[in-house]
Amino acid sequence: MCVSQWTGYRGPVSPALPLLLLLSFFSSTPPFAQGAISIPENLSEPPELTKLPHSYTAFSHEDINLPCEATGNPTPTFRWVKDGEAFGSEREEFGTLRAQDEEETLDSYGGYYRSQPVLLKAKSR
Repeated sequence: MCVSQWTGYRGPVSPALPLLLLLSFFSSTPPFAQGAISIPENLSEPPELTKLPHSYTAFSHEDINLPCEATGNPTPTFRWVKDGEAFGSEREEFGTLRAQDEEETLDSYGGYYRSQPVLLKAKSR
């Protein structure tokens, strides 16, 4: 049986001493990764989708509404993404996308759409 034994210049040392030295080293050094997330005090619930847009196919030039609603505190802001790229302006309160411009062709509206409710007041630093 092999037993490690620490020896100081005055002779054998208690086995608890190396453990104490190791613990004091870890308690005095910062952690490996540092970062912080600032969450506002008024954030009481994350956004939750309450109304989702359904798959919709348009065959003629008509008004198209893609409703998207969410709840949260603070009130979420909506972003729309078309074919993986953000477009339009951010809207508060509701996220309904309306295609109503009569000068646009149906081909310009074709694509994959996604609504993203976000809380803009939460930030990381």
